[in-house]
Amino acid sequence: NVSPAVNTQPATPATPHLRPHAPILSQKQTTMLRAAVSRRSLPRHRVGLASRRGMTFAKGILGRHKVVSLEDAAGIVQDGDVITSSGFVSQGCPEALFEALGERFLATKSPKNLTLFFGGGPGDYDCRGLNHLAKEHPEDGSLMIRKAIGGHFGQVPMVAKHVLDNRIQGYSIPMGAISRMARASASNSPGHITHIGMGTYVDPKTGNGGKLNDLTTEDLVERITVGGDELLFFKAVPVDVAFIRGTTADSSGNVTMEHESVLSDARLLATAAKASGGVVVAQVKRLAETGSLNARDVHVPGALVDCVVVVPPSDHATQHGMSYFTTYDPSWSHEVRVPLEDIPSLPVSERSVIARRAAMELSPGDSVNLGIGMPDGVASVANEEKVLDRIFLSTECGIHGGMGAAGHDFGPAANADAVVEMNHMFDYYNGGGLDICFLGAAQISKSGDVNVSRLSDDRLTGPGGFMDITQATNKVVYMGAFTAGGVGGEGGGGKLS
Repeated sequence: NVSPAVNTQPATPATPHLRPHAPILSQKQTTMLRAAVSRRSLPRHRVGLASRRGMTFAKGILGRHKVVSLEDAAGIVQDGDVITSSGFVSQGCPEALFEALGERFLATKSPKNLTLFFGGGPGDYDCRGLNHLAKEHPEDGSLMIRKAIGGHFGQVPMVAKHVLDNRIQGYSIPMGAISRMARASASNSPGHITHIGMGTYVDPKTGNGGKLNDLTTEDLVERITVGGDELLFFKAVPVDVAFIRGTTADSSGNVTMEHESVLSDARLLATAAKASGGVVVAQVKRLAETGSLNARDVHVPGALVDCVVVVPPSDHATQHGMSYFTTYDPSWSHEVRVPLEDIPSLPVSERSVIARRAAMELSPGDSVNLGIGMPDGVASVANEEKVLDRIFLSTECGIHGGMGAAGHDFGPAANADAVVEMNHMFDYYNGGGLDICFLGAAQISKSGDVNVSRLSDDRLTGPGGFMDITQATNKVVYMGAFTAGGVGGEGGGGKLS
């Protein structure tokens, strides 16, 4: 099942047994599905245990035949719903679902008053991904969303703009806390307790609990005392609709991830939605015969999935590429290992000089995290100096080892050693698993305080995994040019002038 190492669509493996991707619902089932969705009037979120509205309509109407049209999947979302999504930065976004949902709003003015609950995007730094839900209706100026709870807004600038303009409520929360808030919902727990974030702007004692504007008043973060120690408590966020993405599904809803570059938190978010009485919709690019998927390959079991939407091959490049910038790279899905010596080195520039100096802090056997932006150059230097196999690089989305992708494709890696879920990677980080980390910085005060979440009055990014990584790692290296616009040097002849 090895695909050629080229940036084209992957060859279809001999297994699983693929079947036509047309929806298999009858007209009667489709009518019943729409009626059930329109009647959803069960109590929102938890009343003791979950209301199980998703399980009710899935078991009663779809049974083990869960493939639906894109239109029907978009029709599941109701006004006021809390929506979450798998994906990380530009990787693995269920683009077809978000695009269809945005189009539905423009046509019907519904759904509206949505709450977005997300970690690192996903988006394309422009208008796709979660940006589809930042639409403003041309007739009356109404918005789809009323609240955004996120870990990183850099990939979703349209959502960030609404927050900065004080048009919607907004929270900037550490990405590790976002994953654990979802985990708390998945286990019907009240929230996540941690020391991560104390002394920062998300700490109500030293900051504002992550609130981003005057419109945002509800407290999602509290400082509490447990066993005599002061800690932060991040409240669980119940989920009404989870959009997740995989590669292959069968009609029972079992989902595999063989062509995905990252796992993100797809299974966790699906579990959180089910525990909240919500609905899970999986976007895939092919359909397999029921029973043909290897159980060990199934990442999200069918019991957690209510509906499956299959993107046709003609739309794979635009709606189901690995990322918004790379349609397919078999080394990211770990189908092949590529010769690392063929990967070009960084050209001589301020970035390469800073990366080379930072790499001098590495020691053999180090467990390392590389942040997005300038820090990813450390991997290039380590590869150029043939020491990549002497350290253990990782990214917070769940990648262990390998040569990490750079720039807007940040997250996956070629020739990785292992891939885990994002919430598990944050467990490893918070538990002190890292020896050293390399991170960027927008501002550093003379006392050592660092700002990475708010770059200017009109630019919101958020902390991403910054707090989770820095507050649990012994050695922290910040990388930057010490100026807002770089140093303006030019490279040539092995020198920087």
